[in-house]
Amino acid sequence: MTTRARWWLMGALLCLSMLAAAGIFAWRTFLHQPLTASASDMVQVVAGSSAQQVTRQLARRWGQPELAWKVLYRLQSAGRPIQAGEYAIPAGATPVDVLELLLSGKVVQHAFRIQEGWNLRQLMAALEQDSRLKMDLEPAILQQLQTQLAPGKPSLEGLFFPDTYRFQRGSTASALLLRAGKMMREQLQAQWRQRDPKQTAVLETPYQALILASIIEKETGLAEEMPRIAGVFFNRLRKGMRLQTDPTVIYGLGEDFDGNLRRKDLKAPTPWNTYVIQGLPPTPIAMPSLNALRAVMHPEQHEYLYFVADGSGGHVFSKQYAAHRQAVRKYQIKGH
Repeated sequence: MTTRARWWLMGALLCLSMLAAAGIFAWRTFLHQPLTASASDMVQVVAGSSAQQVTRQLARRWGQPELAWKVLYRLQSAGRPIQAGEYAIPAGATPVDVLELLLSGKVVQHAFRIQEGWNLRQLMAALEQDSRLKMDLEPAILQQLQTQLAPGKPSLEGLFFPDTYRFQRGSTASALLLRAGKMMREQLQAQWRQRDPKQTAVLETPYQALILASIIEKETGLAEEMPRIAGVFFNRLRKGMRLQTDPTVIYGLGEDFDGNLRRKDLKAPTPWNTYVIQGLPPTPIAMPSLNALRAVMHPEQHEYLYFVADGSGGHVFSKQYAAHRQAVRKYQIKGH
């Protein structure tokens, strides 16, 4: 080999070495350079996306070479697929961190709270307003839910357990309701098995217990007061007295209720008006809490037949109608 050829070869090798060093430097920089500087960023992986589609999405998101993301995926995945869902990318995350997160499937979990005392109309309105859920509550879907949760029952009212439910963005509203419905069924059955059979003998089915629990839920927000109110209702049922509870009247009025309950409303002939009907209404009027369910299964034993709100969140209880009328005049009519 001539001296000139030898110099050309050495030059070529030097250039290749420099290119290799630059490539290694660029690769290491790509691997370990933070992608986000401050607050968390979000990445949404659509269900059914291929690894190529996801790596292209990541490259475009942060303005980096698509080839680098593809090579990183090949090296890091070890055969694991990228999981669909929404991911919160923490501040300072590198490409290695991002890809590991997407391979782990640790997607963002959102929360939806079903409030104690909501009725079905309020629940549906809240679901409609949550853009993170996919609304699929068509009549046919609702019918399927009712068949699964309470076959033969007249309504879905009261069938969903008040709690906080976690879900991924894009989950269906029906899937969330199915979980809430199964939870209510489990809680109701568990409480029914533990009931006081002597004190609750007037109730023939768990569904009747659910109906009464929903009324108690709407009567008071104080958990410690629920067993006493339950005792009042059981006393009235055993004596054949009407329940005469305002929340059932309000529920029966539906959207016609304007916030003021009038004397004429107490005579409105709806199936839920317990001033008119005997016994329990045909369906629950709200979604009762666990405290309300427990109160129905273990009512307080006493002789009270009446109660009236005292204006401070609680109630005054009476055994005789005359005493009840005095309490009504003191706490409601006079506004004390």
